[in-house]
Amino acid sequence: MRALIIIITFSQLLMAQQFEESHLKCSHSKTAKAMITNYTAPTTAQGDYDVTFYDIDLKIDPATETISGTVGVQGISLISSLNIVELDLYSGLNIESVKNEQSNDLNYTHSSNYLSVTLENPVSNGNSFDIIIDYNGSPPTTPVLVLLHLISTM
Repeated sequence: MRALIIIITFSQLLMAQQFEESHLKCSHSKTAKAMITNYTAPTTAQGDYDVTFYDIDLKIDPATETISGTVGVQGISLISSLNIVELDLYSGLNIESVKNEQSNDLNYTHSSNYLSVTLENPVSNGNSFDIIIDYNGSPPTTPVLVLLHLISTM
């Protein structure tokens, strides 16, 4: 009798595990599709510099599926006169500000999942630049938000 109870208990756990696993496969499939759909190919201008450091301060609100944050980008020019830095940034996010290391506002355009920033002064080959971007909004479904959603429903 004891063996029967153990077998029934473990079989119930295994069945519950299989159900959850199929749910995760579905979520991962949706996430992968969203990531592929929102993929942007590198631009020619993105080869004009190397990013050496990202400083990311991100706040995630799983309840509203929104984010807000600041990202600092440090890079080095690979050309004689770097004027524009193009970064990948989902077009559905709102840009609050784009500044340089002296806190001066920089001109930018944001479309087609690219943020194109015009530097205040051209940066020569081998020299560095800093850009600070404040943004917020609802990103496309990502593994992080899926994971936070799964954790919050447990």
